[in-house]
Amino acid sequence: MVCPNCNHQIDNNNKFCANCGNPVVMIIGEDIYKKKERFWRWSLYSSTILSSIIIVLYAVYQTMIFYNSLLSLYCNEPLLADYVSCDKMNSINIPYYNILEMFGGVLLGIFAIIQIISFFKLKKIYKYNFDNNIIRSNTKYTKKKAYISIALLFGTLGLHKFYAKKQIEGSIFVIVFIGSMIYQPLLMLLVITTAVSYADVAIAMAQKADHNKNILI
Repeated sequence: MVCPNCNHQIDNNNKFCANCGNPVVMIIGEDIYKKKERFWRWSLYSSTILSSIIIVLYAVYQTMIFYNSLLSLYCNEPLLADYVSCDKMNSINIPYYNILEMFGGVLLGIFAIIQIISFFKLKKIYKYNFDNNIIRSNTKYTKKKAYISIALLFGTLGLHKFYAKKQIEGSIFVIVFIGSMIYQPLLMLLVITTAVSYADVAIAMAQKADHNKNILI
């Protein structure tokens, strides 16, 4: 935290500034930017999720086309035709695919702009909170670098949620991961939770760490 009187770095648990002696005033849950912070946070979440879904659908379709072209190549070779299941080769045609591909590209561009705007809006809000010693409600201090590292490496499993002591959210991530491994139609939910973990990384990066290298999650 920073002393509002002399801007001296002070410990989170101190009630008085060691430099000037002024009492440290912390406003808990009274953030004047509370609604704006929630709006831009969910804006970042939703744009990241939607763009991830578009990318995954495009990747799946291109993989199917590649598999079909590879299969047709093998089927046209007399020496290889007996070793592949040519009957599995299907015609993959999506009506107006070129238009859909162009529209998807436009949407990805729009979502990318929304993500950038949301990030810098959150960065501004968190800076105001940090400078004015405002602690957002329902948040806990977490080591910034460790949280970001865990979210990047194990975000799909929700381990960063457990690290931030948010067991309920972490449990949802684990359930989705296990469920998607057992029942493949749930894989899209795994895409969503993975996208959320990347958005969590961006939110953590938008925050300035205190002198103990902590941020509020």
